[in-house]
Amino acid sequence: MTRYIIGFDPGGARRLDETHGSSPHFGWAIFQVLPESESAFDRTHFALIRTGVADNAASAYTAVMNDPYLSGDNTIVAIGIDAPLGFDSTNDRELDRLLRHYYSHPVNAHILSQNSLRGAVIIQGMMIAREFYRQNPAILITESHPFIVMTQLGLERTQLCDLSAAGHPIDSRNCDRCCAVASAYSAIVMDAAMHGHNYAGWYNAHIGPSDTDAWSPPAFSPLAHQYWLPDLHRTTRGDDGCRTS
Repeated sequence: MTRYIIGFDPGGARRLDETHGSSPHFGWAIFQVLPESESAFDRTHFALIRTGVADNAASAYTAVMNDPYLSGDNTIVAIGIDAPLGFDSTNDRELDRLLRHYYSHPVNAHILSQNSLRGAVIIQGMMIAREFYRQNPAILITESHPFIVMTQLGLERTQLCDLSAAGHPIDSRNCDRCCAVASAYSAIVMDAAMHGHNYAGWYNAHIGPSDTDAWSPPAFSPLAHQYWLPDLHRTTRGDDGCRTS
């Protein structure tokens, strides 16, 4: 059995004009966990297989599940999503307030309150999580914040895994695919931690003070309270360690 990890950057189909129609902005990325990682996990033990964009959660789920790499007994073990998977009845989550205080400018300017996010992020993020949880209740799910990941690892969009998946370059202007790759990084680290291997310089932001009035959708709440991020003070910039297949 080959294990796969998926990253998502939820978005909608943005209308361009009458001539060009709409443009899909729901990014996804597929990583393969390489066999040697079972005994000695480090950042060289996963490979970017493919990236793509879709119109919504349903089409992104279909695109990933129909990918030839995921046929047979291959399985998706973890996903990372650039979207909130837990909410607060106020206009802001305590976790986001803590992260804005913890990270410096310009990173903290990109940590938005839940009331400032677009519906495509909040709704489509929840829906893609639900689809995978219904397909496999044992799947690991983590929030991610691609801007924090890319900034703390010293990565530019043009550097993400050489921007190549199975020989198909990622357009460096396509933030959706690049952010999906960065979201997958959080899921890769989470999966490693669940198997007793830890990446130095990463932590689960949901370990610590919790929101007093937090809520997650019941459909996947047992798995929604993880948020793996690179630590501002301990991460080595530029050590992305990704290789392509």
